[in-house]
Amino acid sequence: IAEDDKYFKDFCYYTLAKNITDVSLCNKISDGFSNKGACYDSVAIGLGDESICAKINPNDFYTDRCYSDVAQKTKNIEICERFADGSTDKNVCLLNVAESMGDASICEKITASYQKNLCYTYVAKAVGNAELCNSVTDSSRLDECFRGVAIETRNADLCEELKESSQRDDCIKLVSKYTEDISLCE
Repeated sequence: IAEDDKYFKDFCYYTLAKNITDVSLCNKISDGFSNKGACYDSVAIGLGDESICAKINPNDFYTDRCYSDVAQKTKNIEICERFADGSTDKNVCLLNVAESMGDASICEKITASYQKNLCYTYVAKAVGNAELCNSVTDSSRLDECFRGVAIETRNADLCEELKESSQRDDCIKLVSKYTEDISLCE
């Protein structure tokens, strides 16, 4: 590789570091390269090591994302505590950990209704529990929740919970596709 082709070298280090989860290769990337933070993020996730996130420039987009990604990968809710209460970063971190753990009780810690509704929806789909959809307060998210659980569990009866007939029909079509149950088409 030519010495003056810095971008190629940086991209090469980035790609290799991601593939073999080697943080020393991220250290070789030029400070101005836009994927340096992404490199640390990828390696931190791969190794499940939040301390690697501290190597990312504090102003980089990947700084907070890294901690949230590692929290999700390691299912460690304590990592989310580094974010300010009520912040979007903390809410997203909690949502991601709740989904990866399949633990709806974590959704209660989320302060923003949008993320809280997403949390219940994602956890309900992850664990295949339609009862969790009853915690969703937004009607459009409620339909998404029941639809997602119906498809995940291959249970067309849950499609009946959807308010709009076109949504119900679409849900039943998808369940029939995945179950190959021709009786759902009649």
